[in-house]
Amino acid sequence: MNGFSDGRRVPHGGLVRVFPGASSAIDFPSISPQPRKMARLKQKGKAGAAKAYVTRSAAVKKLQISLADFRRLCILKGARFCVSENSRPPTLRYTGIFPREPRHRKKANKGSSAPASFYYAKDIAYLAHEPVLRKLREHKAFAKKLSRAIGRGEWSTAKSLDDHKPTYRLDHIIKERQVFCSCIRA
Repeated sequence: MNGFSDGRRVPHGGLVRVFPGASSAIDFPSISPQPRKMARLKQKGKAGAAKAYVTRSAAVKKLQISLADFRRLCILKGARFCVSENSRPPTLRYTGIFPREPRHRKKANKGSSAPASFYYAKDIAYLAHEPVLRKLREHKAFAKKLSRAIGRGEWSTAKSLDDHKPTYRLDHIIKERQVFCSCIRA
C-alpha cells in the first residue's frame, strides 16, 4: 500500500503500514534512497579569470568604437596614482584603465595561448557609461556627414555642418582625478 487508507498519497514516497484497528497510519522511511539533485556544471569561460578579463578586441567590439577611439578614451580616463588611506600605512595604488597581466593567461584567454592584451571586464563596463564615448560617436557621425557633403560638392551644407561642429568637455574627467582633489585642498 503506497498511501493512507483513505486514498491519500505519502508526500515523499515512504512506505505506509496501516495496523488493524488503528485509525492513523504510521509513516516509515522509504527503503531505496531518493535520487540526488545534481549541481549545475560550470561552463567554460563563464567564471574565474575568463570572466574577469577581456581582450582588447573584445573590448572594442563591446564598446562599438574604433581602436583609435578606444586608445583615446583610455588616455583621457587616464592612468593615475591614488593613495589608499584606509590601509595602514597609506599605500600608493596605480588606478585607471590600462592593459593588465592575468595570473593565468591561458585561463583568461579561454584556453588559447595566443598573445593578447587584457583589460578588466569591470573597467570596460565602466567605460561603456562614459559621456565622452557618446560624444566620440557624435563626432564620428559628424565627420561622415561632412565628408559626404564635400564629396557631393554641397558647400552650403558643409559650411553649416562645420559651424555646428560637436564639441565635448572633459571637466568631469578632470574632477575625478586625485591630482585635482589634492590641488583644491592645498
